[in-house]
Amino acid sequence: MLLTYKIRHKKDFSEEIRKARKIAELCIRDQISSRNASSPVQNENSIPSFPLTSQEPLFFTPIPSLTHPQSFSKTGNKPIMTYDDVKHIGLKSIISNQILKKYSKNKGMKNVKNVKLVIPEQGIKLDKKQKVLWIPSIKFKLEYHFDNSFKRITQIEVDNEFAHIAIVYPEKETEYPDSYIGVDRNTRGHIAVVAHPETGKVWKFGKNRMHTHKKYENMKRQVEKKGKFKKLKALKVREKRKIKDMNHKISHKIVDIAIRNNSGIKLENLSGNKKKPRITKEYSLNSWSFHQLQQFIEYKARLHGVKIAYIDPHSTSKNCSLCGLTGKRHSKNFECPHCGHVDHADVNASFNIALKKNSIGQFTAERDAVKGSTDAPRMALARNLKRTRKANHKTPIQYAWEVCQFLP
Repeated sequence: MLLTYKIRHKKDFSEEIRKARKIAELCIRDQISSRNASSPVQNENSIPSFPLTSQEPLFFTPIPSLTHPQSFSKTGNKPIMTYDDVKHIGLKSIISNQILKKYSKNKGMKNVKNVKLVIPEQGIKLDKKQKVLWIPSIKFKLEYHFDNSFKRITQIEVDNEFAHIAIVYPEKETEYPDSYIGVDRNTRGHIAVVAHPETGKVWKFGKNRMHTHKKYENMKRQVEKKGKFKKLKALKVREKRKIKDMNHKISHKIVDIAIRNNSGIKLENLSGNKKKPRITKEYSLNSWSFHQLQQFIEYKARLHGVKIAYIDPHSTSKNCSLCGLTGKRHSKNFECPHCGHVDHADVNASFNIALKKNSIGQFTAERDAVKGSTDAPRMALARNLKRTRKANHKTPIQYAWEVCQFLP
């Protein structure tokens, strides 16, 4: 499994990033010029004029290329841009080649925003005993604090503030557990409530989310009134980091509970829930990033071989966890008129999630593999259909001239 760690550093790479930006801009400019040159020009001077009779064949000897002066690749009309074309900029070849490779794939890109220094695996030296990474091409030494159980480091992307390290970790074989813990995420007072039916234990996490949300809302409101929009943006970033940090800690504790109890984790499948939220006083508290929490739980569970199962969220907060019949819920209190069971509403829901049978035990990666990528075929089909329609409107001379440019 591939994970990315972000480590802050204090070294200035502004000069190297400026050179990298220049290489990326040259690469994109070359892509745009090649696309414009490869398309047939519609004026009369660009297309060779010659008489065509019924006795002459449509395909004739190709004329010299009028499109792009550079060499072309074997697979199409895309020009090949190598390190020799950007050698004069002064950036190391191991980084320049990665930037050329990265921005050559983005055919639709027109400008460059954020450019990072990309260092591949062969340009990184690793010392696991000292927990130090050394990059000779930019003379950069970086200390890391993550676990040494990874297989390899695929690449490092460096900007002026952070180093993004892509690491491959081995995945443990997923075991089928005898029991599950239920996690209720869409709660009112807490971020997550966890229940284990085998032991009857309950864990509640993130009680201070209400305080965190109101605190940052008040701060952002005051700053916005004063017109300090830069400070407002900084507050939003700080709040986002605070939420991410809390989700990391909660997901780690949930997976740790599953490991200690030798059980799996059951979550509600909230992706198909399209109900519109009610506009109430508590609606602002439901704006927590529960999808991010789910992603963190999933990848941490995959690292430790803990099985994840998803259930239908229908009636998990209405049914009684003891008798299974419909009870009455009033805010945070739940009462069953049939068996007399009284409990916290979120605790009752988490027990229902753990005990529900119709579950689907698939990770996100497995579901994506089953579904397949439907966007790429549709885009390719649309492009082919568009080209076919354009080709039908071309005259025989234009079509023959375009085909002959790519004949061997």
